[in-house]
Amino acid sequence: MLSKLKKVGVGLLIAAFWLVVWEVVARYINLSFVLPTVPETFSALISIFSDLDFLLISLLSVLRITSGFLSGVIIALALGILAIRLPFVKSLLSPINTIAKTTPVAVVIMIMWLMMGGAKVPMAISVLIVTPIIWQNLLDGYASIDEGLDEVCKIYGFSFIKRLRFLVLPTLLKYLLPNLVTAYGLAWKAGIAAEIICMTKNSIGQQIYNSKYMLDGPAMFAWTVIILILSYLIEQLIKLIVKGVSKKCRLN
Repeated sequence: MLSKLKKVGVGLLIAAFWLVVWEVVARYINLSFVLPTVPETFSALISIFSDLDFLLISLLSVLRITSGFLSGVIIALALGILAIRLPFVKSLLSPINTIAKTTPVAVVIMIMWLMMGGAKVPMAISVLIVTPIIWQNLLDGYASIDEGLDEVCKIYGFSFIKRLRFLVLPTLLKYLLPNLVTAYGLAWKAGIAAEIICMTKNSIGQQIYNSKYMLDGPAMFAWTVIILILSYLIEQLIKLIVKGVSKKCRLN
């Protein structure tokens, strides 16, 4: 208990330090549309929270990006299993995987915007960001399966289901589960960027774009703080789920 309180206290001190730095720099610049002060940003946050549209806007952004994240995971798993069963599929998809990982996100967002319109881009870009990460981790996990243990499974006549349960799944989950948080974080950033560029209606990105257009620095920073809070909360939820699945599969 004491160690947890100490950890919380250290965290609060670090946060206070950076808030002081923020306040000092903001007062030195003295241009709220460039860098608002902490009280100005806090006031903007209160104003946003008091608006009923805040919940709808935040919920829709979370749903768009989370739907893309989940879709990307499902697609990656399907393609990964296909690539494991049919090796030529891995060779066939590898160039697409490389292009998806190396092409600048802003370029991809612009192309998608022209192809499908702004409303669908945040979800689509989330799928594109997540799929290569999960796909590659699935393949790496399968390649790392202990050949000795695999041979033992064959000697003792393990069925496909038994081998999958006791050897394959535990190995794959060790690779996949820790990277889900990373994949979601990247999907979240790309999804919000897509909302800003495409000015997606009823989105956090649209609110940031409008704040920038109106030179409303406090509102823009307030929405950025909201993005950080939502991202943190969702990532903590994913970590809890990952931890629960890991314990159930006896990975810890």
